[in-house]
Amino acid sequence: MQKAWVDLENIKGDLPYKHEHYLKSWHLAGPVIPADFILFDEAQDANPVLLACVLAQKNAQKILVGDSNQQIMEFTGAVDALEKTGIEKHVYLSQSFRFGPAIAEQANRVLQALDARLRLRGFDKIDSVIDFAHSPDCYLTRTNASGRETVCRRCA
Repeated sequence: MQKAWVDLENIKGDLPYKHEHYLKSWHLAGPVIPADFILFDEAQDANPVLLACVLAQKNAQKILVGDSNQQIMEFTGAVDALEKTGIEKHVYLSQSFRFGPAIAEQANRVLQALDARLRLRGFDKIDSVIDFAHSPDCYLTRTNASGRETVCRRCA
């Protein structure tokens, strides 16, 4: 590993130089971000190295934004910064302006089943409906393989 790292730090090295490498080099240099505050969006899918850089900033207020129930990048090594940082103050979204009450009601059932602290309120001016689709044109599956299988079954 040490030889690989020396090669990666050499501009004429043989190994491919990727985003993760210059990010780690920056982290190891102990960067200081000259800012009053840092807003870290989608923190539920934080890269551990970038998270360490942000949390190391002593002169900036840190605001982490995200939703632990929407963590989808764990397979890349991402961590849920919202749960792992020990930040004491949490503020929750009280109302969505993207959907109406019917969608919020269904979402809250899922959130309750997940034992999540968050509950949503839909926007009264958006008419949303939950109903059975007789000819669905969209499928929700856990994996790409089951999605492909479902679509292939429908097309056969």
